[in-house]
Amino acid sequence: MTNLDFKMNIEGLNAISSKLFDWEILKNLSEYIVFTEYVGKGHRGVVFKAFSDKYIDKNGNHIILAVKIPRLDAPK
Repeated sequence: MTNLDFKMNIEGLNAISSKLFDWEILKNLSEYIVFTEYVGKGHRGVVFKAFSDKYIDKNGNHIILAVKIPRLDAPK
């Protein structure tokens, strides 16, 4: 699945290859996590900035999450 088939408004997403990670994982996680920004690419994964209604601090603010998706081309 490419990013053209799955519409998301993630800042910086066009800067990475559509074959770098499994889009199905991102699609499944987006049911309860809102991805806001592409952070970077590491040796074994791609990191996104996100938030969820499940993770709220004592003041009612969303806690910022770092979500790491495994790369397809990384050695196990």
